[in-house]
Amino acid sequence: MTLDRDLDRRLVLWFDERATTAAPAELLARSLARVNSTGQRGAWRFPAAALRGRVVVGRRVLPGWAVVVLVALVAVALVVAGSQIVRHYLAVLPEQTSPALTVDSTQPPETTAPVDTRPPGLPAGAGMFATVQHIVAVGDQVAWVATTDGIYRTDDTGKTWRSVAPDGWSSPFTESFVDADTAYVPIGSGTEIGMTHDGGASWATTVLDAPGGESPVFAFASPSTGYVTFVDPNHFSKRDGTGLFVFGTTDGGRTWMGPVHGLQPPLKASSNKLYAALGPFLVNSAGLADQYAFENYFDVSEDGGATYTRYDFPTGPLAPKKDMKTVDGIVRGADGHLVIALGVDGGRTPIPEVVYRGGDDPSSWTKVNELPPGYGQPFQFVTGNSWIVTAGAPTEVFSTTDAGAHWQTVVPAISLYGVQAGQGPASWGSLTTGWAAEECRMAILDAQGVPIPRRSCTKPRDMVLLVTTDGGATWNQVGP
Repeated sequence: MTLDRDLDRRLVLWFDERATTAAPAELLARSLARVNSTGQRGAWRFPAAALRGRVVVGRRVLPGWAVVVLVALVAVALVVAGSQIVRHYLAVLPEQTSPALTVDSTQPPETTAPVDTRPPGLPAGAGMFATVQHIVAVGDQVAWVATTDGIYRTDDTGKTWRSVAPDGWSSPFTESFVDADTAYVPIGSGTEIGMTHDGGASWATTVLDAPGGESPVFAFASPSTGYVTFVDPNHFSKRDGTGLFVFGTTDGGRTWMGPVHGLQPPLKASSNKLYAALGPFLVNSAGLADQYAFENYFDVSEDGGATYTRYDFPTGPLAPKKDMKTVDGIVRGADGHLVIALGVDGGRTPIPEVVYRGGDDPSSWTKVNELPPGYGQPFQFVTGNSWIVTAGAPTEVFSTTDAGAHWQTVVPAISLYGVQAGQGPASWGSLTTGWAAEECRMAILDAQGVPIPRRSCTKPRDMVLLVTTDGGATWNQVGP
């Protein structure tokens, strides 16, 4: 018996449909062919002519399609009779099926973790932070600290530290610590840039086609997007401003665009230097000079100095026109407008720091709120609505979570006069965890300026790194 699985399938389908119509001629022909091939008795066969008309059996007349049904039943009976043959056949030649989905049972190859080239984390040693220049806190655990001879990073709030400076780094206070893992630093003369995206475990470098000799300024809006700016030594403090070479990246430093030639606008009472960025912003403002009235405007660039926008300083009772003003903090608000913390040097008249929100017009400012009177710096936008001020005379820490509508005051147990006076940096990773650097001779004093028992300084002018985890109430020295 020859197996015709397609014929079987089609017959089954026809029967499932209750054979309400005559079988197709092709199906009928194939069924008869199978009957013929089995060698059955002739009585089982019907002449082709009978299939085209009506067949008489006794006194009843059968339509042609009924004959087809009988033939099909015969064919099915033959299939059943030959089931043993079919089973044997299937054992030899299995039925073909559609390919099944292949499932790989092997385990995926293990991904090799990046080699951590950093030295193991160790407690801070004596004098490690004696020359602190730059602190950037990120959250409650991570902080980057740059001294005159090293870059250090902690990821456990100062319990242990790693030295993570790349080979060739030699310019403190020009680094950009963007987040917990990302930093950009100058290498050598500064035209070579080092970058890390794994907390200093590894560094990549690139050389930019820029003039050497001057340290670059980094202005980054995110770990991947930012600018590196160099001063043009042949166009410094000219009549039309200070020339700049600007390079930009959008892929974390893998590729760089530039240089684009920028021009920092000139100011009369200014050295016209390029100062460190405030986050992604370059800010240019004037100082005071006896021969000039104060220039009540400032210039802001968000593209590394390729272009600048000029803004008028807010003026009024809290910002007299004649007094020198500085932008101590700057962010973009949720509405896209600038928000600035304005410091005003009122001479013998203390003027509080005030936060203003800009409008569509560069000369339009609205006061958001002012800080508690008498205290100014350092001011920090922790978030858009969370601000913090570390004051030192007397020592107090002020913070707000609602853009200044309400303030919390914390009185530390030690003096932070040097921080408030700008003699030491400070940085907050949150409203509870902050870092500050004080001269040792100041760090051993309590809030009233009285020496704390059993504290002393071998080198009074050395810096001491301090950390708080309770919003500034208590400060602990990092290291011996």
